[in-house]
Amino acid sequence: MTVVKTHLIELCCAMIIASVCATDVRAVSTLENLNTAPTKNNPVFFAVPDTFDAAKPVRVVVYFHGNLEDETFAHVVERQKLAEQVANANINAVLVAPYFDDSVASHVGTFADTDGFKKFMHEACEQLAALAHVPVETLMRAPIALIAYSGGFGPAKTLFQNDIDIDSVLLLDAHYGSQQAFVDKAAAIAKRKRGVFVSAYSQDTNYRAEQFSEQLKKRDIRFETAVPDVFTPGMIVQQFVQGKDIHFDFVTKAWTRNPITDFLQKTYTARP
Repeated sequence: MTVVKTHLIELCCAMIIASVCATDVRAVSTLENLNTAPTKNNPVFFAVPDTFDAAKPVRVVVYFHGNLEDETFAHVVERQKLAEQVANANINAVLVAPYFDDSVASHVGTFADTDGFKKFMHEACEQLAALAHVPVETLMRAPIALIAYSGGFGPAKTLFQNDIDIDSVLLLDAHYGSQQAFVDKAAAIAKRKRGVFVSAYSQDTNYRAEQFSEQLKKRDIRFETAVPDVFTPGMIVQQFVQGKDIHFDFVTKAWTRNPITDFLQKTYTARP
């Protein structure tokens, strides 16, 4: 079974690298197994743009995928153009995307432990350091932009509840369950006036998204209802995206095409 899974991971990695080359994405990418991965024997996807410059400010993008049904993790990474979207933001960012399980919302694994994410990020930064030719300490000090899609709300909430230092947050149709952890994180970002909290949602998560908005209003926390052209530190954005059956492609088409690129550019381009 282990041999089969190893060959599958190698095949998936080859597929992703082939996709990167085919779409002219400027990134080096790989799938690796880490000892500290949130769920055992599941790979982690890494990508580093070939324009990466260790002398410039570095950002780390962490992506939490949604529940998987008829796709493999590798297919999702390819279809959602994760490496391409991060590279095209041109903000000197590296990407880390752990695979949790097909039902990610209820399988957060070791991230439920107080120090689980910190241990994971240390090992992930060691892997990225080798790819990017930069000291591990540089990556460990870099601000983290967390992006969670759909079922990725599960591990995202876990990090917020464990008070992990996340610089900026993007939720892509991820308003499920209680909204308390999201509201608390958005409020913390607004109070410290560093980073941004952006949420885009469709009809699929409309009910819970409205709860999020109402809780912000009750706490007298100001938020925008449309993604603006320019972000300001501490900004909270909550935008409804109209359309029928748009949840599946939400990572590549939300308020704009390639929303991850747009989010990262507006969050970090104007910052030192």
